[in-house]
Order: sequence, then C-alpha cells, then structure tokens
Amino acid sequence: MFIRRPRAAWLRPVGPAWVGPAVVAALLAVAPAAAQVESVVRIEVREAGSDHPLADVEIDVPGAGQTLVRTGADGRAVLRGLPPGRHTLRARLPGYTPGQGTVDAENGLRLELLIRLHPVPVELEGLSVQVRGSRDGARTITMDEPNPEDRTLGDVVERLPGVMVVRRGGPGSPAVPSIRGSAGDQVLVLVDGVALNSPLTGEADLSQVDPATVARVTVVPGARAGRYGAGALAGVLLVETRSPDTSSARARMELGSLGSWAMGGAATLAPSGGAWRWTLGGQWSRSAGDFEYPVPEVRGGGAAFRDNADVRDLSGFVESAWAPGGGPRLRLRLHARDVARGSPGTVVQPSLTGRNEEQRIGLLLQGDGDDGRRGWSASVGADRSDALFDDPDPPFGEAYHAESEVLQLDGRGEGHLPVGAVEVGLGVDGRLQDVRSTDVSAPGSVAGGGGWIRGRWLGGGERGSVEVTGTLRADTHDLLDGLVVSPVLSVVLARAETSLEASLGNTVSAPDLSDLFFQEGVLARANPDLAPERVRGEVELGVRHTMRADGWSGALGLSAFRADVEGMILWFPDHRFVWSPRNVDVRRRGLEATGELRAGSRSRLQADVAWIRVEYAAPALDGPVVYRPALTADLSGALTTGVLEWTARWRWVGARRTQPGTALNELPGYGRLDAGARWPFRLPHIAGALELAVTNLLDRSASLLADYPLPGRTVTLRIQAGPPGG
Repeated sequence: MFIRRPRAAWLRPVGPAWVGPAVVAALLAVAPAAAQVESVVRIEVREAGSDHPLADVEIDVPGAGQTLVRTGADGRAVLRGLPPGRHTLRARLPGYTPGQGTVDAENGLRLELLIRLHPVPVELEGLSVQVRGSRDGARTITMDEPNPEDRTLGDVVERLPGVMVVRRGGPGSPAVPSIRGSAGDQVLVLVDGVALNSPLTGEADLSQVDPATVARVTVVPGARAGRYGAGALAGVLLVETRSPDTSSARARMELGSLGSWAMGGAATLAPSGGAWRWTLGGQWSRSAGDFEYPVPEVRGGGAAFRDNADVRDLSGFVESAWAPGGGPRLRLRLHARDVARGSPGTVVQPSLTGRNEEQRIGLLLQGDGDDGRRGWSASVGADRSDALFDDPDPPFGEAYHAESEVLQLDGRGEGHLPVGAVEVGLGVDGRLQDVRSTDVSAPGSVAGGGGWIRGRWLGGGERGSVEVTGTLRADTHDLLDGLVVSPVLSVVLARAETSLEASLGNTVSAPDLSDLFFQEGVLARANPDLAPERVRGEVELGVRHTMRADGWSGALGLSAFRADVEGMILWFPDHRFVWSPRNVDVRRRGLEATGELRAGSRSRLQADVAWIRVEYAAPALDGPVVYRPALTADLSGALTTGVLEWTARWRWVGARRTQPGTALNELPGYGRLDAGARWPFRLPHIAGALELAVTNLLDRSASLLADYPLPGRTVTLRIQAGPPGG
C-alpha cells in the first residue's frame, strides 16, 4: 500500500519579528517613486472565483480614442494619458464574460483598477491539457484540445511536476493523487466545491472523474493550500466542470482491453433569456480487470494471473442553477455513486473472495457573488458514505467482515473586499462526522473546523510589480490539542514576462478515520493513538518565464522547496507481518522544472521533471521513504495532420525502495509510452469525435508498488457525440 503520514503542538514563530517587515521594505525598493505628469491607470484582471490573474486580456476605453492594451502574464497592464474625467474601461477575453470598471482620471494622478471576469464555459469538440502558471505557486490546467489517452482525471494531473498518481491495477482501479511525495489523504480534491475525498480513508479517487466533463483544474501545492482546511496538508486540486449556459447534450461510449466498457453523458436545459439552468448527467463503467503479469524478483519471480480484480462503477448527478445577469448565483446539486470491486490482495497474498463495496450520496447548496471589487462565496453540504470490506476465505489470517457508515456535514464561506491599499479575505469552514461501524472502537462523532484571514498588497510601476500575501489560519479539531495556528507568507515579483516567487508557511492535518479505527483487509490493524501531522517552516522559491513570437508561444518554470513533515502517518508491518500506521518524522525537499512550447494550434510539446527526496528522519529508520521515487519525468506532445490529431506521452518513474530502513529489494525505474489518435467528424445533425488510445504502447511490465502490478498494453476505442454546438 502507498504509505502515509504529524504531532499536535503550538506552532513556533519562524525567524525574528523584524524579518517580515524587512523583506517587504526591500521588495518595495523595486517600485519607482517618481510622480508622473500624465494620468496612469494600473489595471489588474483576475478570474472571478479562483482569483487567478488573466493574461492577454484586451482593454480599451470606448469613446476616448485609446489604443488597446493587453495584460501580461501577471494579469496586469498600464494605460497612460487618459484625459481628465470619468472613464469606463472594458476588458475582454475569449471564454469569459466581458467586464468593465470606472476610473476618475486627473493629470498627474496614478490610479489602480481591479477587474474580475467570469468564465463562460464553451462546449468544444476536443479535450486536452494546457498548463498555465499563476500566483501562489498554482498551476491551472485548461482542457480545450484532444488527448485521447487521458482516460481519467488522474492521467491529466500527472502531467504536472511533483504530482504522481498511485494506481493499484488496471482500468477502474483507484487512482489516488500524491503531491511531492505525500500520502493520498494529504491531498484535498474539490470538484465544483464538493470534496471527492472519502470521509473514511481521506483519499480521493480520480478514476471517478471523466476528463470530458472538466473545464479546468487548479493545483495549489504545499502550505499555501492550508486555508482550504482538512486534508490539504500537501496541496489541493480545484476541479471545475463544464457548465454550458445554453441547452446542450453530450454522450460518450467506449470499450477496451481487459473487458472494459463505459458510457456516460450529460444534458443541460437552459431556456433562452432565463436565469435557471437544469443539468442531468451520469456514467457507468465496468472492467473484468484480470491480466497476466511478471512477478517482481523481490517477490520470487515468475509469472502469475491477477484474478478478482473486477470493477463496476455507477455515478450520477442532477443540478439546478440560478444565474441572473450580474447578480448572485445559486446552485443545488445532488450526486451519488455506487462502486463494487474485487479485492485481489497482494501478489504474495492473493485473494479470490475479497470484496469492497462503497455507496455515497450527497447534497450541496452553493452561492457566490462578485461586483469586481467585493465578492463572496458560501456552501453547505451533507454526505453519507457506506463501506463494506469482506473476505470469507482469505489466503492468510482470519476471515473478516467490516461495515462502516459516515454521515458528514460540511460548511464553508469566504469573502474579499478592499481595505485601503490591501485586499482582505476572510473565510471559515467546519465539518461534523457521525460515525457508525462494526469496529467497537469507532467514535460516535468527530468535529473540526477553522477560520482564516488573508491580506494581499499590490504595488509597483513600469519596471515591475510586487505582490505580498499573508494568510493566518486557525484550526480546532477533536483530534488536535487545542487551537493550532498556521501562518503563510508569500511574495511575488513580476516584470514583463518573468515572475519570481517565495513563500514560507506552516500547516496541520488530523488523522483519518480509517487510520484510526477501521480495518481494511487481512493482516491490517488501525491505530487509535495516532497524532496529527504537521509541516513547519515550509519554504519554496520559484521562477517562471513566458515567451511569445509570431506563431508560437512557450513557458519555462523552475521551483525548489523544503517541506518536512512531523509525524507523517506511515504504515509498517510488525514481527507477525500485521500492518498498522504510526507517526514518523519525514524530510521532504526537491526541485521541479516545467517547459511548454506551442506552435499555433496544430502542435504542442510539454515536458515536466521533478527530483523529490522524501526520507525518514526518525532515529531507527534510514533512507528514502518506501515507494517514493526521487526522479519522475513526463514528456507529451500533439500534432495535427489533415483531419487527424495525434498525441503521445512518455512517463518515467524512478527507482523506489520497498522496505523501510534498507536499500535491499529496490524496484528499478520504468518508463511507459502512451499514444492516441482522434478524428473529429460533423454530420447534418450531430458532431463528435472518434478516438483511439493505446496505453503502454511498448508493453513494458511495471509496478509502482511491488505488490500491485500494472497491466501491459491496453487499447481503448471511444466515441463521443451530440448536437452541433451542444
């Protein structure tokens, strides 16, 4: 299993009290102080909701004869020479609702204007990934061109440096994200504000999410994601699904190797001129999942067959949204999922009778509003999860039958407004879990929550800009000792197409219910004495540069970080080979590099490399934490020739240790090549695409985890279609 995760105590201040003011004062020195004779308007354009800066936004002043200006990579532009008087500035960007702002210009006056644009999802025939840098070290993945080999959201997010997806088998098996060597339950995944993470295990299964339904994904790594609360110790994935503003419909069907079938779709009814919109969607998939594999030498060698690996997954949702022009928006969403899997066990303890069944149903009410300067958002939700782990005839140990039920209530609210030269944000969140289980040690209820305050100051001039953001979060939880305070400070310097960023912060996370109370299989035992996980003094430095010329564009990024974890919860076997979790101090540090090159709309190339060292810091343990590769790399590209679109991706995973405290039985690194082809078509009353994807084209045998082999070459054929423009 992928091994996991700190200790509750008050956070220590980092550095002398004068360090923060001194850093800010030094950074301000880059801003020119000379007064201007003409009026100068510094404009900043951000995306409403995510607050990310938007590049290439066209800004003009109707009736003032002003030449168009465009925002740079930092979302900022400068407009000079406005005649005295009141002027309305317009901001336009494809894919967003046009926005505007008003300024009162005077000669010699320097003005600042913030404009927020609301995204307008556009239904496109294809799907692909384009990674854009943004503030707070985040990366936004926009999905607007085809990548047939991206079968799940896990395939998409794994293109980012430092992000790895842990799989334990073939199609339909769980795909759990890890950021910078973290455990899966240290990554919070929010899909349209709904936590994808299981209330029991804390892990998010990305195999549930069809990439065709996703508009964009924002990844915020490290302590800067701490303001999102429980489960975000290593980072957060913010997933936004497509939500057409007009009536539309889309369906897909696919079949593939290992007895895999899938179908799904969604339909939206949006009356013309009305404020209401209704959407209904769902998907069904199944896979036999059985395949032959070579047994690793560390497990005896030879060949074996992966039996009892079948999966059946059914999910759906219904949503009603109210979005009047320019006013607050409301959304009510009901979602449900039912999944049943075989539990084949490990390659040394295979089971033909183990089963795992999970059902989940939830209701979410959301609202938000934004007038360009002030904004708010709030949500409240209820979620019920039922899980069954059963094996009447395991290969080792006694038969087990474990049932658990969790009713979870969540609430979250936040807002932002300007206070002088500072934008202030406030937020609060809370969670209550009612737990019932056949395990007699399970608690009746667990509650926790927190609040945060953030201040952001923006300054600078022609030579560049400086942005300073400070966040302070306070958490309380039944599994934490008292109130825990976690500060984060980040500074961004930007000039033209280059930005420099530094951050320093702390974060904390309580243990998960499964680690504390629930048995998940044979020879596994939970630990009710686990302490929380803590990250103190996480440091990150980064630089990013974008390039543009006639017909092509590119970007380069490099970052370095240190993010040690106190009391990371990891699973270890005892002398009887019974596995259980315990708290272990861990050192984490690494380098991440990313590059992207696009030539028009017909070709693109993206490369990401990460070197991340995750090592035990406990006295009795030594070396890298098991199954954390130091080196990972991803190279992907696409080319359009005539009516066909070709894609390819090569992924390298470096060597991993399999046993704590020893270099014996190390798994060698492996590389896998995926490829795909796509043929868009348009008929009189239907438009769509036919896609062919080949995973592991060279049929390389591999396993990220020694006891959970990955299948060889698999082929998937997919067709998606709907009314033209739907």
